[in-house]
Amino acid sequence: MLSEKHIPFFFLYAITFVLGLPSICYANAIAPFIPIFSSATYVMAAIVLVFIILFEAFIIKLFDRKRSFIKCMQVSSIINISSSIAGSLFVLVIRGDIQMWYLRDVTLPAFIITLMVEGPLLYALFKGRISSGRTVMIDMVMNIASYALLLIVLPILFVMTLSFWGGIDNKNKLRDWSDEQVFTNEQGYIYTIKHKESNPYTIERYDVQNKEWKAVDVICNGITPFDVSDNLLVCRTENDNLYGFTLYNTTDAQQVLSLNGKFPNVKISPSGKLIALLEDEGLVCEQKDEGSYYVFGKKTTLRVLDLFTGETIFEYPEVILDDGLAWSPDSNKLAFVSFRDKSLFIPTKEEMKGGTSYGRPDFHPKYVYVYDLKEKKTQELIEGTHPQFDAKGSSVLINKDKAAVAFYLESKKSEIIASNNNTGRSKYVWSPTNESLLVKIMKMDFFESTFLVVMNAKNPDKKFIISEDLIYSYDWSD
Repeated sequence: MLSEKHIPFFFLYAITFVLGLPSICYANAIAPFIPIFSSATYVMAAIVLVFIILFEAFIIKLFDRKRSFIKCMQVSSIINISSSIAGSLFVLVIRGDIQMWYLRDVTLPAFIITLMVEGPLLYALFKGRISSGRTVMIDMVMNIASYALLLIVLPILFVMTLSFWGGIDNKNKLRDWSDEQVFTNEQGYIYTIKHKESNPYTIERYDVQNKEWKAVDVICNGITPFDVSDNLLVCRTENDNLYGFTLYNTTDAQQVLSLNGKFPNVKISPSGKLIALLEDEGLVCEQKDEGSYYVFGKKTTLRVLDLFTGETIFEYPEVILDDGLAWSPDSNKLAFVSFRDKSLFIPTKEEMKGGTSYGRPDFHPKYVYVYDLKEKKTQELIEGTHPQFDAKGSSVLINKDKAAVAFYLESKKSEIIASNNNTGRSKYVWSPTNESLLVKIMKMDFFESTFLVVMNAKNPDKKFIISEDLIYSYDWSD
């Protein structure tokens, strides 16, 4: 049985857990639907837990005026750490993960678990002072008040924390990520689609040697990937709910080819004679239950066209995914992304019931494949998306779990080149020399704001920020 003399030891035990192992705060049952469940935000989780401990200690003090506030805080620490651990275990068992976007439908069960864990502990700690009925009342008042208060206080605290720490973090990055040595031996232009007040889809290019931006006088009205090869640029155009593409000569901004349809991705061959495109064939769907279905991406048909006539000269026999497309330097191979299980492409959205429930990426992993146009053979590489061949065609850069992975075609081995937890869904792009990588890294103040960063491929700690603007798509051409 717990007694007064044991409380300080449990208090120290609880504080040690909070400071030494903040991960126990990820699924604090008191607030299971707010953004404190990621390892990237464990500081916020610890702040929230300390706030709850102080707030509930105050409530305990109101009901037990003879107990000192320190003792009330010790009791509050014990019950909250215990409910946090219980909430974590519950979510892990039910969901297999404790990420915040999987917890919204377990709010009520987590609240019930909180009451079930904290109630008996309160009764044990208050033995001889407060009746079981009064303990239940204290337990209910504490948790209902905490829920209500956190709905108001936590969003304010979250924004203030992001603004404060984000401002410091961004200033540090601007100061530290300015190593111009990353441009040693580099050349060419970095093309981007930027958001501007005058035009939300402005194409600008960064002259790597002169380190300056200039606008590109072509029309683009989409944020999806575009492509640049030598003096040719292809970008998305929209007309009557279709998203086709237009091919421009960048030297005089004249149109070379325009094609209407639904083409989410287009790539120019290095030879300058062919163009590969993905044609939209609908969504990849899987029924979850009677009320919802999963969406795992977009299914597409891969076609290769004559660059100047628009005539189709090849069509890949299987449906693939819209998660990347790349030519080899000799224009003989194409890298793309698909599922191992091709039956996932069979169901249609029209067959689904209920609303959308987006699936986790690891439900059905996506793999990179290489198709040889001459030998007519397909090779599976590794799990990942957005492939890109190196300048020699001996390896493929693959984006996987916020990391840049190089897969060597001859040895069939792979290695991680760079990784950053703040890249979000942004992709890594090779420089023409393959000595540098281009990627978007999220700022800390607002999630939609990013730095466009060039980093050394062999030493990713060496970085240079080339833009703080809101950038949708980017590419590096020689």
